[in-house]
Amino acid sequence: MGRLHGLEAPRRFLLAAFLAELAYRLASPEAAPRIYPLLVSGLRGIAKHEDPLLPLVWAGWRVAKAGGVGPNLEGEGLRLKGGRLGEEGVYLGREGVEALKATLRLPGAQALPHLEGAPLNRLFLALKAHAEEALGPLRSAEAIGV
Repeated sequence: MGRLHGLEAPRRFLLAAFLAELAYRLASPEAAPRIYPLLVSGLRGIAKHEDPLLPLVWAGWRVAKAGGVGPNLEGEGLRLKGGRLGEEGVYLGREGVEALKATLRLPGAQALPHLEGAPLNRLFLALKAHAEEALGPLRSAEAIGV
């Protein structure tokens, strides 16, 4: 993969560490071939994008799905808890739910425009909560102040 210029910036480094820990915790022999390209793409995006939270949110949710812990977004509601939409959990709002659905269902180039203008902080908080429900605490998440 080589050196990714830009990840040495403190905030970008913390976001990259979160994505790497999430990928590491989900990488079984079966899932690793699906997770690795998403991890690399996410790290490149975090290193280069004007708002590094956008590629983290995109890659984090895609890694979760590739690792077999993606949420079920078929229900009603604007909150996410236990991998389901409902009345409890992290508030996403209508824009957040639509952006998350696009992130998980559309190819990357088509999904990214749906994240621009989306509530990235809420989508990250939902990703963090969802990952920790499935995997337990992520050490790198504590350092990210969103």
